[in-house]
Amino acid sequence: MSNDSVPQLLRRRTVLAGLAGFAGAAAFAGCGGSSSSSSPQASKATVAPEADGDLTWFTWEGYVEPSIVSDFEKKYGVKVSIVPYDSNDTMLQKLAAGQPYDLVTNNSAYMPQSILGGLLMPLALDALDNGGEVVDYFQKPAYDNGDNLFSVPYSGGPTGIVYRTDKMSPTQSWNDLWDNDEAAGHVFVLDYQPDTIGASLLRNGEDLNSDDPEAVTAAVDGLIALKPKLGGVSNDSRTNVGNGDAWIHHAWVPDAFALMKDSKYADQLDFEVTTTEGVPFGMDLLTIGANAKAPGTAMLFIDWILSPEMSARNVGYTGQLAGTKAGDAAYDEVMKDFPSLMVGEDYYENALWREAATGARKDLWTQQWNRFKAA
Repeated sequence: MSNDSVPQLLRRRTVLAGLAGFAGAAAFAGCGGSSSSSSPQASKATVAPEADGDLTWFTWEGYVEPSIVSDFEKKYGVKVSIVPYDSNDTMLQKLAAGQPYDLVTNNSAYMPQSILGGLLMPLALDALDNGGEVVDYFQKPAYDNGDNLFSVPYSGGPTGIVYRTDKMSPTQSWNDLWDNDEAAGHVFVLDYQPDTIGASLLRNGEDLNSDDPEAVTAAVDGLIALKPKLGGVSNDSRTNVGNGDAWIHHAWVPDAFALMKDSKYADQLDFEVTTTEGVPFGMDLLTIGANAKAPGTAMLFIDWILSPEMSARNVGYTGQLAGTKAGDAAYDEVMKDFPSLMVGEDYYENALWREAATGARKDLWTQQWNRFKAA
């Protein structure tokens, strides 16, 4: 990952601080769970990858290596306009309002609502020259619609713990946030409801996406019990670890990578994924809006970014997995000096996938998160 990508990813992750949690648009508050057995509501069929107009891409700001876009524009004689959003909620709400975005960076946790709400066009990997680059898992992922795909993988990764090796010995458990008394005042958790409540649920042996009031309440009780040991609740692990305030920090991979590579404490840092109770995981995806004006160009761009060259180039920029053969090979190359950040062959299949909170679960999680923040 280039040094230029570090602030870009930090800006994107910092945006997540404002979310109360994964949540669907109000119109789809009742939707949830996997859509693999549901009938999609989208009425438009898959289109061919061909330039049929300029492209509007609804996505996170700074979330693509710039030359990938400029080279595409030059090759196909089209303009790519990137329209940034500030949260996954905004993304879903704008789609539900019928905005005519061509390409949309969606998220695995939001796919059930997106599909059932008829917000996306289906797409076919076999219509793409580079469709075979998609790794096996994402050819039929649990969050999509079975044989009738609506997404291709773009960029994602797990949540784990970055820690000072001179201050903690890892046990591959979320208990490492709780059990290191000598680190009191130097433990930080993410200011991000799905991962922080989720970690406490997993620690208790519960489902990452639990809707059980007793389980969620107990998980938040555990977080409140941890609070006297906390140095803070923050998404800015790069600053907190880099300045020495945090010895143990709940973190995302790009931030851990930046710290382990370039920070003052780089030689004393490592990262653990919590294989004992399970690894939370999410993937950003490329999808085509149901009201797209240039769906053919969107398909053409998807094919472009799935190509081995572009996928590898983008991984070097984002510092995250791509879900493509060449992209994930590039990720392993980027991370070769940091074994704890590399992933195994069955990683996607074994990961615990986040699901967006909707309806009663959204209300429950929001109430409990507010209780934790106020304690």
